[in-house]
Amino acid sequence: ESMTPVRAAKAELRKVFRNTLASLSPEQKQSETESLVLKFLTSPEYQNSRIISVYISMPEEVNTRDIVQDIFRSGNRKCFVPRFDGAGMQMLRIHSFEDYSTLPLNKWNIRQPESCDDREKGISAGLDLILVPGLAFTKVLHLQTRIHLTTCNVVCAGRDQAWA
Repeated sequence: ESMTPVRAAKAELRKVFRNTLASLSPEQKQSETESLVLKFLTSPEYQNSRIISVYISMPEEVNTRDIVQDIFRSGNRKCFVPRFDGAGMQMLRIHSFEDYSTLPLNKWNIRQPESCDDREKGISAGLDLILVPGLAFTKVLHLQTRIHLTTCNVVCAGRDQAWA
């Protein structure tokens, strides 16, 4: 089955981004992640938010683990993470960093709540902020990877775009 021109272009862009990331040393990647996480944690968007949804990062993306940890360290925030299944996605509350650390891994090796968990849903909590890590973003923050999300309160963390 042949790809449409748009799919082929996206596949080529992903390949370019992955090759660029592969050329960075682990130290460079770690340094970038630390810098972006610090910039995010000190941003007014984060500082003024109490109900936060965080997409759990893939290995090639800016790591969101320290952000999840900081949400719980502050003591006055709620954290929601996605749960993907065949029917779609829900943002479900996690209650502590230990809760996060013990979530099972899905088929993409990402931690997510069990399908049978009785957790508060982000849609009813009134999210203040949604953090979306990604492989790369354009200058106007169009995500160039798997996750597509439209909301006015999205903060994007990519290796070529710190946050907005």
